[in-house]
Amino acid sequence: ASAEDVPAIEKLLEPLVENGTLLRRSRERLLSELQYFTVVERDFKIVACAALIPWGSDTAEVAAFVVSAGYRREGRGDVLLDYIEQSARSMGIRKLFLLT
Repeated sequence: ASAEDVPAIEKLLEPLVENGTLLRRSRERLLSELQYFTVVERDFKIVACAALIPWGSDTAEVAAFVVSAGYRREGRGDVLLDYIEQSARSMGIRKLFLLT
């Protein structure tokens, strides 16, 4: 993800922040964690995102995992999770967790 993606990531996260599913991330925090984010685009629009945030040498958090409501049930979340898992393996990460 790039700094240009931050407004779209915020827009994806907002409904889940509003309903209490996700904690709010400030723009500053998003920018500082941007290197950990992956985004999925469709028709030049970001429709999904997730962050893989290392917690030590072999553990990482999967955070801010969101697929836009209009793009759910099409397998995008599965593909994104597969990508995150492959990325983790390539980084030597053996354990993933997701806070709920």
